[in-house]
This record gives sequence, structure tokens and C-alpha cells, in this order.
Amino acid sequence: MPEQQSTPIETREVRIGRILSELHDRCARGEPIDHDQIAAKHPDIAGELKHHFATLGNLHWQDQTIEGLVRQGLLAPSADSEYRAELGPYRIIEYLGRGGMGIVLKAYEPALRRFVALKLLRPEMTEDAVALARFQREAQAAAGLHHPNILTIHAVGQHNGVHFISMEHIDGPTLADMIREQGPLPADAIRKLTEQILCGLAAAHEAGLIHRDIKPANLLLDKPAGNHDEGGGMLKIADFGLARVLSSQTKLTLPEQSFGTPQYMSPEQARGDEDIDHRTDLYSAGVVLYEMLTGRVPFRSETPTAVIHQILSNDPPEPTLQGKTCDPALASIAMRLLAKRREDRFTTAAEVLAALRSGRRVASYERSRRRRRFAGRAVLLIAAITGIVWLFSGLGSASAPITAAKGIDNLVVVQRGTSSQWQPLYRFNEPNHVKSAVAVELGATGKTLVVAAPEIPPEAHKTILAFDDDGKEIWDMDLSSDLNWPDCDLSRGWRCDGLMAADLDGLPGDEVIAIASDIGEYPSRFSIIDPVARTIRATLWHQGDPHWSDDNVHKTIWLERDFFGPGHHAIVAKGVNNKLDGFYEPRETDPPPLTKWDIVPDMMIIDPRKMLEEGEGIGPPFSPRVPFKPSRAIHAYAFLDLSTTDDNTFVNDADDVRRTLAAPRLDDVGCINQLARSSEKVTDGTGPWFILDLKHSDKQWGAFVTVDRDLQIVRIHKMPHDPAPKPDSFWREKWKVLVSEDHVVSPTP
Repeated sequence: MPEQQSTPIETREVRIGRILSELHDRCARGEPIDHDQIAAKHPDIAGELKHHFATLGNLHWQDQTIEGLVRQGLLAPSADSEYRAELGPYRIIEYLGRGGMGIVLKAYEPALRRFVALKLLRPEMTEDAVALARFQREAQAAAGLHHPNILTIHAVGQHNGVHFISMEHIDGPTLADMIREQGPLPADAIRKLTEQILCGLAAAHEAGLIHRDIKPANLLLDKPAGNHDEGGGMLKIADFGLARVLSSQTKLTLPEQSFGTPQYMSPEQARGDEDIDHRTDLYSAGVVLYEMLTGRVPFRSETPTAVIHQILSNDPPEPTLQGKTCDPALASIAMRLLAKRREDRFTTAAEVLAALRSGRRVASYERSRRRRRFAGRAVLLIAAITGIVWLFSGLGSASAPITAAKGIDNLVVVQRGTSSQWQPLYRFNEPNHVKSAVAVELGATGKTLVVAAPEIPPEAHKTILAFDDDGKEIWDMDLSSDLNWPDCDLSRGWRCDGLMAADLDGLPGDEVIAIASDIGEYPSRFSIIDPVARTIRATLWHQGDPHWSDDNVHKTIWLERDFFGPGHHAIVAKGVNNKLDGFYEPRETDPPPLTKWDIVPDMMIIDPRKMLEEGEGIGPPFSPRVPFKPSRAIHAYAFLDLSTTDDNTFVNDADDVRRTLAAPRLDDVGCINQLARSSEKVTDGTGPWFILDLKHSDKQWGAFVTVDRDLQIVRIHKMPHDPAPKPDSFWREKWKVLVSEDHVVSPTP
């Protein structure tokens, strides 16, 4: 039908409305439409028309029946009468539904003999270069996710100009269907379903993908009919990573349902913030949990604008007020997830999982802060008087910020404010012993927490635990490792031997350095932990035992502040290495042994910033049988090799393949008895210097050796009571430097 010409008395708005109405009718009849041609015929209103074309296309996408898609040329007629149409290698069976990205069809892929869900990208989105590029990038990234609780993406491609995603097909209902049929769900079913949502989110977030549109309609239930109320079967998250595809320009031309449902948006999404992170998915998961508990979303209204206003301004109604059967622990998790500030939510999906599995109620930081603010206003005068009393009498120190922490027997004790008194913060069950504890500043938040390492973890996964300033446990972390280390059996578990805290990356707040080792074998690790994200950011693996001591007089591992420059600290450590003698059953690819003894004392200087850059590495010996690259973070590494002296009590057998039973004791191999920083002022660039007490304990002879920042010997002092002191050349020969100034040195054994 030819377009009508405008009359002189038509207003601009009437013309636009009339043209769009005509296009609406043409779309309904399946007529092809050339948008550019129409805009060219109406140059004075072309901009407004183009603004509405995509919306009109969304309303009709011309004809959404399979036959209509064939008429439009998006699908081809099927040569097989068993199927209704085809697209490349896919045979179309039926229409399943539509979403913001396009429509979804059920199809069969003969080559792989499987049914798939085929999502076709909306035609107008292919005209948006930003949206199309983002679609391809996000879809391909999501295709790399392989997890039982994430819908598998088989392929991302295009055929004859039609862009599509081929996905795993699920016959079951969506969680939205389940809630619509049943209303509030039983607590056990909610726990099972929520756990699966969180497991899927944890895997995706770890891979760097954010969903941005978590809602019941995107949660598919792959389980038999009639099993809905038990929460059995498998839940799968659909459309992972694809909610980000729509560009800002495209969003403006599409109705709201195409770029996210307002009821499930986080406050930062509702505001249009640019820096959206994984915590937006945790908020949306909280809305889904709330809806499973109550049968309704926390915020709803007649218009999207009103919903967004509620999300930004109102508190969600308490779920337990919606029904007497609402589980209080689950309700507390939902309310914590629905915090308006993302800092007040859980930090990670794994943290939510831990709270869910504990079965305990969790506190709401948001509500606690509001209560504190209200109480502060109500008692302002009393607080001022209390402050004066504290100033003159020292009262009120229990609420002052924590400035230091340590372990005494089974207690974690702390100092608060300016007080030098140690106060108990947390008590472990007898007969446990606190190996180490440290106070950690959390930067801009102004908060402090205490991280502690019990000698016997209270549970297998709790190698270290973190407490708030009231002694409440807020998180724990597992530092154990099940890596297949050569020549050892990791069967007795891991423990954390020592903790330190400092700003290592130059950003506000401290990082935690944890030194952990296998209880019965040689592997150990220096790990840098982000106490806010509660993740391990970097690890330097060590094939030996760092000798941790909290003794302030004779520390064995410490932070050498400003070693590499202002604010750029170093870790100085001493201990023993177990593998410089090679392996029980050497391979051709293994490096040659550097000593004949299986235990030698060592010293190292580590650069934490390089640890953060590389993520994971290993110290010497550098063997391909251990799955780590040599660490660039080791600034210097040296060991004491007394295995070639006349006082040997231990030798390898003739072929150096397997050790004899006459393994040396630590007294036989010698030791770095003490390690301390020299007080000398060094101006030639080789400082700071360190003083080592090198000793053969069993023979009672040794020397005091001073080394520079690269662990090269500067001077040697004889022990005053040594009846037959060794010459300086002896110690220079036996002190073997493996790494110096980041460069690997290869001393001969």
C-alpha cells in the first residue's frame, strides 16, 4: 500500500504517529520495510522516525511465527517435512518464546543428534555495531563457562546474516513458572535452589563474567514433573553474560523488558552506574531468594520508573512479616543481599554459600549502621561526656579501634586505641594454640579486623579465621593444597604458621601475608590475601619449611619496609629447602642436584608487588614436574651447603638415584641460627645488610656472616669461642647464592 502524503495542517507529532501506524500495519501483514527509504522521504522528521523504528520492530519483529520468519527470509523452508523450517545445520521444531535479545526456537541438530534451544538475535541489533560486537564477545566468553548450574552454550555464529546462539535445551519449567504455580516455596527447596544459583554465580564470577539480569525467568529447572516442591533436579542459569550486550543507544529504543526487568535490578543498575561489578548479581539473587520466600518481589509498582524509585529509596519489607512460615535464616541472607550499598552485601557468592550452609542468621550491615547512627544522635551529649571520661581515665578502651593483635596460648588478644594493655578477643577450644594473629586495616572503610591462625584448624577448611572488633567470626579461608608434589604424600593437612599485614599494592587498606605449610611434608606457601574480597591474590610456593617465629627479638620472617622504595616492602625469610638435592626418582628434565643433602638452611628476599603481578610462581629448584613457573618475585635466594665438608655424616648412594636411610639431622646440616637486620648505615646502594649466625650445631662451630641486599657476603666474623675457626674462604664457598638481583645463578654442588 502506498504511503499517504502529509497535509499542510498536520502537526509534526501527528505525521510521526500516522507514519508509525502505517508501518505497524505493514509489519503485521509481513511486508518488507526499508527504513532508510522511509527516512529519506521525510528528511525533516528522519531523526525522530529512526528513534522509533527499533521500538516498532521490537513490537512486531514482523511475524514471530515460524512461517512468518520463513516469509521474512530469516529461516529457510525445510526440505524435511518432519520439521517446519531450518537455519543452517539446525532443523526448527517449534517456537519457545522471546526476550530482549530476540526469539528462541526449539531445534534439532542432526550432525550431533541433539535438541538445542536456538536464540536468534533481533535484526535491528545487527545494525548496531556496538551491540553486535558486544554480543559476539560476551556470547563467546559465556560459551567458555562449563558448570552444572550454567546453561551450556554450544555455538555462537551467523547464517545468511542471521546471528544466533545454540544452547543446551531444557525441557523443565523456569523458576518463575514454579513460583507462579506454588507461591512461597518450602524452606528446604529454597536452600537447594539458592545453593545452585550461588554455585553457578561463583563459577562465572571467578571467570570474570557478570550476568546483570538474574531473575526467575532466566533460571531453568531440569527435573521431572511433579518434583517441584522438593527443589530436586538441576537448576541452570540461562543467558549468562548476554544482558550486557545491548548498547546504551539500543537500550533507549527498546521497551524495558528487553534490557533487564526493573524489579530485579540492583541500585547501581537502576542509577545507571558504569562500574557494575559481580555484586549486582548478588543483589538480584537476593531478590530471587526473597521472592521464593514470600511469593512476591520486594518492590513492585505500576511503572518501571516507580519501581526504580523504590529500589533507590525504600527499604524492602521484612520477609518474615509476609508469612509465619518464612525461614528467619534465609530471610536474613536475603535482606543482607538487598543492601543498597554493595559494600554492605556479601562480598562473593562463595561467602553467601557459606552463610547459607551454616544455617545461621546473618547480620545486616546496613541496618546496623542505621541503628548506630540513630543511637548516636539520641545520645550525643552522653557520648561527649563519655569521651571526656575516656580521655582522663582510660575508660571505654574496649570499643576503641584495634591497633595490634597476637596469640597467647589459645587466645587471640588485641590492643585498642592508645592502650598498651592486651585484651582477649577470641578463645579457641583447648588444647588449641594460636600460631599467629594480626590486625588488618581495611582502608577507606575505616574498619579493622583481626586474622588469626590456630595451630589446629577448628574445621578442616578453616586454616585462618577473621574476626571483627567484637570477636565475631566473619570469614574463614582454606590454605591447604592438594597439588601432586613430587616425592611426598599430602595426607595430614595444612596449617598456617604465620601472618603479617601491610599495604602491599599502594592502594588503601592492608593485604594479609599468610605463610602456610603441609603438616608432615615439605611444600609451603607465601600467599597474599585480599581481606575485603576474601580471595588469595598471589602465592609463592616453596619446596621447604619457612621457620616462622613471632618472637620480636629473634624474628625469622618479617616485612622489610621500603626495601624497594617508599611504600614498596620486601619479605625477608629464613628456613630450610628440601629439594635442592634433587628428587628420589630423577627425570631427564629435572635440574641437576645443587647439594647432596635433602635439607639445607636457606634465606630469601621476596618482592610482594611482583607476586601480585604474576599471581603464582615457585622458588628453587625449578623443575618442570611442578606446575609453576620460576617466580620473578624472588629478589635473592641463598642456602648454606655443608654437605661437602670433612664432617659429613650423610652421603648419597653410588648412583645418586635413591637416598640411603642415613638421612641427616638438622644438627648435621647446619643452620642459620639467627637472622637480623644490621643497624649499619649503608650508603653505597647495597643496603640494608643482614647478619646471619651460621652454625653447625652438633659440632658447635660457625661464624657471623654479614650479607648485602642481594645476599652476597660482605664480611665474616669468627665466633669468639670456636677453638678451630674455619677460614673466610670456607664460608664464602659454602654460602651458595641461587638468585641475586632477580637473576638466577647456577652454583655447582
